[in-house]
Amino acid sequence: MVKHVDGMTTKPIPIHQCGMCDRLFLKKAYLKKHHRTHTGEKPFQCDVCNRSFAQASDLTKHMRTHTGEKPYSCDVCDLSFSEISNLKRHLRIHSKVRPYFCTLCNVDFTQTSHYSAHVQSMKHKRAVKEAEEQNQHGTGSDDLQLPLNVFVTTFENE
Repeated sequence: MVKHVDGMTTKPIPIHQCGMCDRLFLKKAYLKKHHRTHTGEKPFQCDVCNRSFAQASDLTKHMRTHTGEKPYSCDVCDLSFSEISNLKRHLRIHSKVRPYFCTLCNVDFTQTSHYSAHVQSMKHKRAVKEAEEQNQHGTGSDDLQLPLNVFVTTFENE
């Protein structure tokens, strides 16, 4: 037993360490799953197309491509999704949450793919060129530093 700061006694937390990369895990099962990233083992196989997966949850998601199952539905517009992450991303459309922001162009986006498309757009590239020219000629603001990085904020559980 280990004595805790407030006088309570607690058990030491068992730690399981990967012998290949030294990552630490609280549960042996997590270490076993992780170990497959090193070995390439994929013990979960699709009965329909024989594709194999390292995680059972990945096989479950994959099976939905064969069954067409979409168990996650939007309460606002009834659109359905096969994965919960896609539903969460979709919900930003209704909530007006726009976590991806280009500080150079002063525009925000609901999805990282929209932000990425913006960065590749001619509008953004022109803004970068103009800002670079302003900095070269000393006409830019003091707070604009090159290289021009765009700040992206994200929310957990996307």
